[in-house]
Amino acid sequence: MDFWQFFLLLVVFIPLAIIWVAAIFDLFKRHDLSGVAKALWLLAIIMLPVVGVVTYLIFRPKAPVPEGDLKTPYDQSVAQDLSQLQDLHQSGAIDDQEYAHAKSAVLYNRTTG
Repeated sequence: MDFWQFFLLLVVFIPLAIIWVAAIFDLFKRHDLSGVAKALWLLAIIMLPVVGVVTYLIFRPKAPVPEGDLKTPYDQSVAQDLSQLQDLHQSGAIDDQEYAHAKSAVLYNRTTG
């Protein structure tokens, strides 16, 4: 192996391989993309390594939304239910035991969806 082959290996091919693998790992750790979107991006990255990776890095959302922070109408509904329970508890319409039971039921339904 002469100098130029070694130089190309170190400066071009190894960094491209690292970026390619990093893009694939980034793709799979994102929770804001659907399965179909992930499959299409993966296909693009594998079939067109340089163009696919560059396109993915340019057009993907800048920061993935953490899985627990996704705001949905369901989350808003749970917040409304908890607010109504708090109002009922403060007005004296339900006692502490009823409030605790109803709150745990709302939160349990939230986690089991």
